[in-house]
Amino acid sequence: MLFLCRNKKHNRKKLRARISSALVSMQMIALLSFATGCGGNDGSIPELNDPVMAAAEYRPVGKRTIGKKELMYGRVVPKEYPCFSKDGADLAEINVAVGDYVNEGDVIATGVSGVDAELIATLKEEANSLTRQRANAKNVSDKTLEKLDYEKKIEEYLEDSDGIWNKEKEIEKEQEEQRYNLALIDSRLSSVRSEIAELEKNSSKEIFTAPYTGYVTFVKDFSQTNHVEPNENIIVVSDMDELYIECTDKTIENYNYESYKKKWTYVNGKKAYITERRYTNEEVSCAKATKSNPYIQFEVPGEKLTIGTNMVLYFMDSDDSEKLVVGNDSIYRENEDQYVYVKTGDENSSDEKRNVKLGVSDGYYTEVISGLEEGEMVHYKNNAAVPLKYEIAEIGLSDYAENCETGFVSISNPYSRIYTADYAGKLEELHNVGVASEGDTLFVMQTNVKRADIEAAKSTVKELDTTREKERKEYEKAKTDLEEVIKMAGEIPAEAVATDSDAIRESMYLAERTQCDLDILTYTEDFSKQEYDAQRASAQKEYNKLSSAGFDADNNYVKKLEMDGNINSYGPARYARVEKYQFVITEQYSKDGEDFTRLHVLVDSKDPSMPSVSARIGEEVTLYSDEKSWTGKCIGVNGDLLRYILSSKDEKQYSTYSAPFYKNVPEQFDVLINEKLTKEDMEGTKIKFNGFEVKQSVVVPGTCVKSEYDQLAKKDVYFVWKVEGDNIVKEFVHIYETVVATGTVLVLDGVEVGDKLLK
Repeated sequence: MLFLCRNKKHNRKKLRARISSALVSMQMIALLSFATGCGGNDGSIPELNDPVMAAAEYRPVGKRTIGKKELMYGRVVPKEYPCFSKDGADLAEINVAVGDYVNEGDVIATGVSGVDAELIATLKEEANSLTRQRANAKNVSDKTLEKLDYEKKIEEYLEDSDGIWNKEKEIEKEQEEQRYNLALIDSRLSSVRSEIAELEKNSSKEIFTAPYTGYVTFVKDFSQTNHVEPNENIIVVSDMDELYIECTDKTIENYNYESYKKKWTYVNGKKAYITERRYTNEEVSCAKATKSNPYIQFEVPGEKLTIGTNMVLYFMDSDDSEKLVVGNDSIYRENEDQYVYVKTGDENSSDEKRNVKLGVSDGYYTEVISGLEEGEMVHYKNNAAVPLKYEIAEIGLSDYAENCETGFVSISNPYSRIYTADYAGKLEELHNVGVASEGDTLFVMQTNVKRADIEAAKSTVKELDTTREKERKEYEKAKTDLEEVIKMAGEIPAEAVATDSDAIRESMYLAERTQCDLDILTYTEDFSKQEYDAQRASAQKEYNKLSSAGFDADNNYVKKLEMDGNINSYGPARYARVEKYQFVITEQYSKDGEDFTRLHVLVDSKDPSMPSVSARIGEEVTLYSDEKSWTGKCIGVNGDLLRYILSSKDEKQYSTYSAPFYKNVPEQFDVLINEKLTKEDMEGTKIKFNGFEVKQSVVVPGTCVKSEYDQLAKKDVYFVWKVEGDNIVKEFVHIYETVVATGTVLVLDGVEVGDKLLK
């Protein structure tokens, strides 16, 4: 059984103390108005003038579910969808907080760009340049071939075979050079694009999106780091409409009740059969191979569960129908015979010894196969005294809850802004832990970036501008000269063309050949301008980055805070050496304009009267002070390294975990209050919540439950005095053992709705 990690011996001592006679008088006052009904001595109950032992020796034969039951405790949780890093990542920004509603595909976090992103940008610039270079080389070569074709036509006009042969060789050479140059560019372009694709594939982990539409119930604590390990959850999104019962004392690896014939729980007092939540074979194999097995979860077909409540689960490896039973304390054995003593109708006659055939037993009661009828009164051995004075509690359904409280409550800053080092260097100053305001100096870092670097970046921009202006003027002059030649060539009459070969080679197709030169010049100019625009944009970006980086007079890099918030802790300490892109500090903040308040709660684990438990997601809680109280809801709980979420993604299986928050307090949770609270409101407040809560179950006053020590079993056993017609009989019960004094007891087996108990 799961006892919420409590020490059983401690539980028994607590319980015995709670239900002992020393507490009866106090509890009687508190339970006089028990909700299920109570009263004084009923006329149908004996006045108990006879000795107490004589009045408590017979128990009627009745029906009940018999056989060994295994019990587990669970809680109702929503189905969870994790967003995690498959390979590990360093994050630059977190966009969501616990309690936020997100849609599937929303960007919830981004990773640090790092060297890969810079290299990708550089390679993309190279790819763009190669693409422009290829287009320009092709255009220039095509125009060169066109000009050579005109020159070949002149040789054909002159019928100069040597001239024709020479021009054909020049054309072939140009064509070969074009093929070679384009192939060279294509080869390099293909290599660059492949490198980009590989880097982008690897860096796709830098963008994280919501895996499902629902509420965020967990966000990793980034107050001291921006790193997530492989298969570590960044956030968890929960579907509040799809609920399961989760049992944290069994994983899918050590769950051993799968083959049991009957499995059930109680929903609003009604018995409901349960089934294990099914994972695929691939998911189970993944979990077992990585030794990261999730807790077992159950579904309750046809029943509506209440999120956050606890459930008691029952398992039997036999039929769960009710059978005729007799108490084990009524059974005698002699050789191979089994018999009981049955009360006869005549009070003056002795009891009838009757042989019985018995079946299975649960340790307290045994199945009667033959020899007894329902309702017959059977003698039982009893060492406990029936109370001479008592009240009666008629049992109905009621909620059972362990009330807990803690005073470690604070208004949370749920969003995180992560700051990393833009340059390598040594941290000279760090903002103090606590409240931080926009414009505050977050940290100061001594770097290798010097004023000379800024001037060099500025000089690069200027040199590009100067070179470009010179190229533009040269182009304009050459363009004018070529346009003049084309104009002049168009004015030469055909009959004026000379008849000698040199003159013909100079004048024939002059306009067409010059136009080719002009086109080549224009292609080269366009390529030059495009290269200038790209190079200047890159150089200007670098200059802007350096010039606006915020260097002080001593050449230290100064990072300012971008908004109001809170600093909880640091990554590296003051005077530590940090590398470029390394995590430095996290600011946690709240968004403006929210008309609600999110609280973060730490449970006081040092209080011996309180169990070490958290509130549960979906549970209603109460924040209160001496003057006022507010009702809220638990919206998230601390992570647990042993709790895994098993899921499939992109046809692959993963078992992921949520790391606990820092500060060495395991039980922490988040609360949402639908009212804007101030620091003044929070002064002296505490928060009340239920560490364990079962809805509509069999709950009895604490004074109804008695205990005695079983010498054979070497353990405490519990019983109640039950009214059966005109008799008071001893009924053994299973109860939920607790360290919290609630004044009531959750009975798991042995008492039913409508039973009348002595208290």
